[in-house]
Amino acid sequence: MFRVLAFDPSMTMTGYAVLEGTACAEKLVHAGVIRPSKGNLAERLLAMADEIGAQVDSELSACAKAQVPLVLAVEMPAAKARAPSASFAQRSALTLPSY
Repeated sequence: MFRVLAFDPSMTMTGYAVLEGTACAEKLVHAGVIRPSKGNLAERLLAMADEIGAQVDSELSACAKAQVPLVLAVEMPAAKARAPSASFAQRSALTLPSY
């Protein structure tokens, strides 16, 4: 079994989802949107970074209790994904160690 924490970032909001699965099946555990309050760009990005960090910490803790690995997946922003230099490795998932 494993869990995937996936993010779809943008400058105004970030979507996220937690999936749980095996090699044969997966299910959505929960999903949401991080929408910072109005403010300048630096304030919005800092607020989103704080909430993303809280989601990562929460999932790492849940995975440690369940003794399952956590895979972190981050969607490349659309502007970067269209660039010819964007490689598959830049869009691929990173496996974080479980504790």
